[in-house]
Amino acid sequence: MYQSYQLRSCLIFVTIIAFITLALRFGDTISLDFWQCAGHVLSVMLYSMIAWLIQGYFRYHRIFELKRNSKAILGLFFSFCCVAALSYFLAAVIPPTILTPLRQLEPEYLNTVQRLARSFFLCMICAIGYNVLESNDFLQKSMLENEQLKQEHLRAQLLSLQEQLSPHFLFNSLSILKTIAADRETKNFVIQLSHIYRYVLNLKDRQVAKLSEEMAFVNSYVYIMQLRFEAALFVEIDIPEDYFSHLIPPLSVQLLVENAVKHNAISIEFPVKIEIFINEREQLVVRNTINPMKIPVESTKLGLRNIDDRFRLLFNQQIEIEHHKQYFIVNLPISRYEDYHH
Repeated sequence: MYQSYQLRSCLIFVTIIAFITLALRFGDTISLDFWQCAGHVLSVMLYSMIAWLIQGYFRYHRIFELKRNSKAILGLFFSFCCVAALSYFLAAVIPPTILTPLRQLEPEYLNTVQRLARSFFLCMICAIGYNVLESNDFLQKSMLENEQLKQEHLRAQLLSLQEQLSPHFLFNSLSILKTIAADRETKNFVIQLSHIYRYVLNLKDRQVAKLSEEMAFVNSYVYIMQLRFEAALFVEIDIPEDYFSHLIPPLSVQLLVENAVKHNAISIEFPVKIEIFINEREQLVVRNTINPMKIPVESTKLGLRNIDDRFRLLFNQQIEIEHHKQYFIVNLPISRYEDYHH
């Protein structure tokens, strides 16, 4: 409750409001005694605290599936009603020697207008205070996430550097191997391996990739895996061209394919099928059959956690993992370029 309602900020906020409103009535306070001034401060603090808590409840609790702005407006309305009602109640119960009286206005209904205006003013100030705090929290969270993303990117760069020997040397060697290879299958293997290595090297300064680029990389990776497992590994990719321009964290699909190969027993008798497609919610789905290994490979789940962290930091979305008896499914929320905030 302390964190949800920002009680420390609330106390500071309402105290400042109380003394500011007292200062604004400087002409009146000259003729008022100490108890009336104290009564004014305490009553304004009470009104502000009630308005703050009511608005906090509406903002941070689920209210009939209402959206954030609708809940804020509803909280403002109810806080205004409660503060106005409490103001009338205290004025009727507490002697005027304690509470500061309203200015005497004629006709009488102007006093009512003045009381309602004061209540609305306090509620609006509380609403503005909440918006300022939420904006500040959002800004700090964004700065923290950006810093975390930078750190993750630096670690990925360091890992990439550690795993590189000499890119030029490797590419030159692959080119020579492709030239001297006698059969077509060997040449294709070298070409696909070159595509894989070139794609990884080009990710040095990139945090997102087009789905078309990622799937071209996955196709090269799958080609090599199928040479290894032959008919025991079946991969089916069905992605409409309309989604090729969507963005995705690089290497995320390849890692899911690699996990499917790593954590399942693959043989001609028990083949593994991997399907990559777009579902009805426009998510990229990677689904593989499950063939339990006799001696399971120990899993740290760091790969899935890394993918989820990158989707959360880059797109403010999370992946969905489904573990069924026959299938292991991961849904990736791909994003349009225009929806991606750089």
